[in-house]
Amino acid sequence: MKRWAPNIASLATSGTLLALAIPCSRVAGQEADSTGPAVRRLLLRPAFYFSNTDGDARGGTQPPYTIAMEDSVLAVNWTGQAEYNAGRFAALADVAWSTTKNVALLEPAGRPTQYDFRLLTADAVIGYQPGTRDDRAQMLIFVGARYYRTEVRLTDSASATAVGMHTEDWLAPVLGSRGRVRIARRMEGWVRFDISARAAPKDLAAFTWLLHLGVDWWIVGPAGLTVQYRYMQIDTGRTGSRSLAYDGPSQGWVTGLSFRF
Repeated sequence: MKRWAPNIASLATSGTLLALAIPCSRVAGQEADSTGPAVRRLLLRPAFYFSNTDGDARGGTQPPYTIAMEDSVLAVNWTGQAEYNAGRFAALADVAWSTTKNVALLEPAGRPTQYDFRLLTADAVIGYQPGTRDDRAQMLIFVGARYYRTEVRLTDSASATAVGMHTEDWLAPVLGSRGRVRIARRMEGWVRFDISARAAPKDLAAFTWLLHLGVDWWIVGPAGLTVQYRYMQIDTGRTGSRSLAYDGPSQGWVTGLSFRF
């Protein structure tokens, strides 16, 4: 019996250590596999934006013009997102640059004119996660501001001279939400929706809404791929001698990289 006593004590000690080690290893494994905000503090997504613009633009004074963008060609542009999580709070930033060329000029008629439309948007928002925190799914409500810059440029193809040009830039508040769900061990999907409106001085009125969907696939360590679809509807109008009205969406697929730290 005496010779068995050390063995029994050794087995008991080993069993106790093993019982403590198993839960710890599970927790550590969950933290390593988790994509929730408690682990992923910083997220970066640089990407290419294959955008197309449909709609109409009217305005200008030298001379007045009307443009239809239904036949616009696909353009390769760029976009990027950044996100920082701290408990229930998160800070998000989004930048997108898109260009559209070679669209139909309705007025003035009979002139071979080249059209170029450029759009830059950049926003920064602060979000809060209500309810119970869950690494598998998250709903974020956010508020912030977005900067817009639009540029319309008309060039006479025959003489290569400028026919008309107009630029607008403005800042407007943004209100929206973002949902995120864990699809698989290394994959998650997310969707963002927001609205922005401004009726400000200088007779500028603008209303936009954004629908942005994406899937992140974490391939190795902190690096992965992202595939997204971005749709922004823009309605602007301005009265006066330099009037400009634009109504239409800027939309397209986004492909790029994802990094989390």
